[in-house]
Amino acid sequence: MQNRLFSPFRLTAISWMFGWIFSPVQAQQNAFVFLPPGPANPFSHITVDANCLGKISSAPPTVTSAVGATIVLSQFSPDNTFNYTDEFILGSTETVLWDVADDMGNTFQFSYFVEMVDSTPPVFDISATPSILFVNSIVQVPPLGAIPVM
Repeated sequence: MQNRLFSPFRLTAISWMFGWIFSPVQAQQNAFVFLPPGPANPFSHITVDANCLGKISSAPPTVTSAVGATIVLSQFSPDNTFNYTDEFILGSTETVLWDVADDMGNTFQFSYFVEMVDSTPPVFDISATPSILFVNSIVQVPPLGAIPVM
């Protein structure tokens, strides 16, 4: 015997009829143009400092409306498992949740990945190099004229 009250069609019809009354307004992602910081292929990169630490707050995303509305909320989501000003070590990857809302009632929570990278090339100070350099070796080094040139 089939329970007709819980048939898939009836649940769908009930959800369709009453869903708009009880559910909050949530827009599709295409109501907003969301650009995470930096190149997002697939990660946004945040440059770390001299201590190899980086902050997500150093590069917030850019959000605009795709439907001509005014953005009234664009913030770091409280659903994240870390704080906006936390520091992350070089090489770590974090998933960031970002809440957005506009004055037309559209809301959405975007997510993107952030990877902490070191994009600063090393700088060598050759003026600090001593004029005479002594190197110890466990093997006998041949005299300068005895090294074959190839």
